[in-house]
Amino acid sequence: MTEVLRAVLRYAFCEIGLNRVQAEVFRGNDASAKVLEKCGMKYEGTARQKYFKDGVFIDAAQYAIIREDYEGACEKKTS
Repeated sequence: MTEVLRAVLRYAFCEIGLNRVQAEVFRGNDASAKVLEKCGMKYEGTARQKYFKDGVFIDAAQYAIIREDYEGACEKKTS
């Protein structure tokens, strides 16, 4: 999954020219949060009780990365 996210970020910053990419995971989903952090995304906060699933409100951990934090985003692009 880490490789997929890296490819998505490369496309978002190098091809589309986005300035910011954000994602969120259910609070407690440590494996997914680790993937986001491995790819340089930073934890920005928690949206409390954002989702309602199986009769329970669930918090969402929010992550983002901005262009200037994305190291070497367009190194290979030469045009």
